[in-house]
Amino acid sequence: MSVFHIDDIKAVLFEGKGATKVSKKSVLGPHNGWDDYVMRFFEIEPGGYTPKHKHDWPQYMFVVDGQGELDLDGKIVDLKFGNAMLVPGNAEHQILNGGDQVLKFICVVPPEGDK
Repeated sequence: MSVFHIDDIKAVLFEGKGATKVSKKSVLGPHNGWDDYVMRFFEIEPGGYTPKHKHDWPQYMFVVDGQGELDLDGKIVDLKFGNAMLVPGNAEHQILNGGDQVLKFICVVPPEGDK
């Protein structure tokens, strides 16, 4: 058994290339024993957003705090604690935080999605 704490993982900040006020921590993955997938923890500050993008693989997300929006192929869905989302492969998507607190969510992808 291995136990990891989020505070011990270095955040990668995203600014530019269609993203602002976004940080990511790769919590579990091939780097520490989970070869099949990567569990990432994202924080998006108020006014922030991920780039609008698409890729071949699906991704699985779960909101743990805050509020925001998912733009999935042009359809806007409100997000809040407890929302689980499946973004199919090749679907254009973006996460936006229009609220006044940090939006926090878990996102699971195959290893090629965590480059």
